[in-house]
Amino acid sequence: MNSAYGSVRRSESKCRDSAAKAASSRVGGRSSLSRRTAVVATGAVGVLLGLGATHDAAGQGVQIRNLALSGQQAPGLPAGLTFSAFDAFSINASGQIGLFATIAGPGVSATNNQGIWWTQPGSLQLVMRLGDPAPGQSGFTYASTTVPNLSDSGLMAYVASIRPSGGGSIESLWTISPTSPAAAFALGFTQAPGVEAGTQWNAFNAPQINQSGVMAFRAILSGTNPGSSHWIGTPSALSLVGRDGFPTGVLAGVNFSGLFNEYRINSSGTYAFRSSLTGTGVTTSNNQALWSSSPAGVLTLAARTGDQAPQLPSGVTISSITGDPELDRSGRLAYRASLAGPGIDSTNNNAIFVVDNGTTTVLARRGDPAPGLPADVLLDGSFQLTFGGGGSIALRAQLRGAGVSSSNNSAIWKRVGNGPFTLLAREGSAAPGVVPATNFGDVRSDTRIAMNASGKLMLAAALTNSREGIWLEDASGALRLAVLEQTQFDVNDDPNITTLKTASALGFPPEAGDDDGRFTSFSDTGEVVFRLAFTDATSGAFIARLPQACDSIDFNNDASLFDPTDIDAFLSVFSEGPCVPETATCNDVDFNNDGSLFDPCDIDSFLLVFSEGPCTLCGQ
Repeated sequence: MNSAYGSVRRSESKCRDSAAKAASSRVGGRSSLSRRTAVVATGAVGVLLGLGATHDAAGQGVQIRNLALSGQQAPGLPAGLTFSAFDAFSINASGQIGLFATIAGPGVSATNNQGIWWTQPGSLQLVMRLGDPAPGQSGFTYASTTVPNLSDSGLMAYVASIRPSGGGSIESLWTISPTSPAAAFALGFTQAPGVEAGTQWNAFNAPQINQSGVMAFRAILSGTNPGSSHWIGTPSALSLVGRDGFPTGVLAGVNFSGLFNEYRINSSGTYAFRSSLTGTGVTTSNNQALWSSSPAGVLTLAARTGDQAPQLPSGVTISSITGDPELDRSGRLAYRASLAGPGIDSTNNNAIFVVDNGTTTVLARRGDPAPGLPADVLLDGSFQLTFGGGGSIALRAQLRGAGVSSSNNSAIWKRVGNGPFTLLAREGSAAPGVVPATNFGDVRSDTRIAMNASGKLMLAAALTNSREGIWLEDASGALRLAVLEQTQFDVNDDPNITTLKTASALGFPPEAGDDDGRFTSFSDTGEVVFRLAFTDATSGAFIARLPQACDSIDFNNDASLFDPTDIDAFLSVFSEGPCVPETATCNDVDFNNDGSLFDPCDIDSFLLVFSEGPCTLCGQ
């Protein structure tokens, strides 16, 4: 089986081979050390289950492995039921994946042809399938579902409609974790918690979920007081943040009126959302607001139409707040706004603002010089921002000015901390790694960006010849091509077998920032999950990443390379012993720099590099 989780024997063999190679080629007659290395490396096999081999589809040094292929048996289902299409994915910081897919085979119809799977150690496991009984809901079966969201703690949340035997359906919210089975925590036409009797759940938007499993979602209520509402919390402890027709609690005499499906939640529990307003003193010029709720539940007005625009001349006001708010792990909040007032015209009438610890600044404004481009090239609005870890920001915008045309009027920049914005890609410029050379198309509208906790960026973009691809940012800040349409792609994980297919269509991963609650296909370890369709009408789900940058094999820093003492030192520190010799200063044991300490994969990586092999993913 060529699934990423199907080749246990291959991973085990590779792990043992790497240990044996290092021990025999560098250690020679140190039999006690050889035995110790072999035992520890073999013990890593339990962690390595299912990693499989990788291949490099774009010839850019990018490692790609299979998650699942169409035509493969769908795990957890009767024999003969196979994957037929892959609809969407989510991945958490540790690389656990949620998969929403379509199946085919005997007895499959529109009422039971989709399901959700997730990766657990060593396997891809079924979470739910349409047509199956809904757990804990007697007489109900699953009728429809959506892409699941995963927290870093391993909690999965999803929306599903469930159908009684007599017909019809009700919406519901579900969670499952590695230690708890699937269970509904909110059901349509049942009493909503903490509100007046007779007000019931009715419909739900997909939950956003933070690292620890705290969720935020929008729900439509019915019954006594119907309307939109926003909620935050865990399945057993939900708190109402706001609801249509009820007081904001911040603006006297002003009620919420239209809570938008635009919200974010970060790991600390800070929650941001947008709403309309009604009530005392509210007019069409001041009826939009952006809100931030602290982890303690204190609601703060972050921006309101009609108010003075921060850092702009007196009398310049916010005339509209557009699009989704953006939120990062430190609590920074960004929003886009249109402007009105003295001196405002079509050349300078929109901006993007960032709120940080209560202080709002203009990050970029229409008419500002475009960073990294000639002085007479200006930003022309249509801003879109994505937050990454470490204070990083990706910014997309339109351009105007000298030499700007419809073929080069959009660009992407990145900034780290308070440093300058650097140009990452521009429409009409050559796309890295593409042969023959081809230019990027519109990088403002025809792109998706995701950023992770390391501040690294994933870019999905279209080229001027309509081909689409995915690029990953490397350690130097350069973009490396991972996969491209209309190229040959090896779908076989076995390094000894090549099965080439031509990629005909790429499924773009979703937009997501670091720690903003949205489901993402780009993990903190730099893996991106994506789907490809091929010209032979098959398809697959794949995982790509850049190679890890391993530390030096001079583990004890004595300036001696390929020194067996470094193996002694590494294994001693890994076992929580002293450096060898004890007077030396050893490095940390996260040799492959994946953020995981005391990880047997670091032993595998150390031994591979020591034997002059590459720094690769565990078991590869």
